[in-house]
Amino acid sequence: MIEDAQSVATLALALAGGAVVGALHARLLWLSVNQLIHDGRIWVFAAGALGRLALIVVATAWFLNVADGRLIDLAVAVVGFVTARIAATRLVKRGFEGR
Repeated sequence: MIEDAQSVATLALALAGGAVVGALHARLLWLSVNQLIHDGRIWVFAAGALGRLALIVVATAWFLNVADGRLIDLAVAVVGFVTARIAATRLVKRGFEGR
């Protein structure tokens, strides 16, 4: 019973962690695009792309290390990531529709 509770807690943490990484990724993307649109600096956008890539690589490595290589935890984290990205996209669309 305790093992099942620990497994559920681990999956919940993986989901929340993936959502945090997804929200951070969306924010970094927004900042990069905003800089590109307003200032026209392509190097800032490129640096942002490298930063987002580094975020994903580090987060994936960290999840695999913490989860002892259990791919189910990584899969649940990816679900959290995708959910946060979809939510961020919908919030931005609503913001633009209101203008």
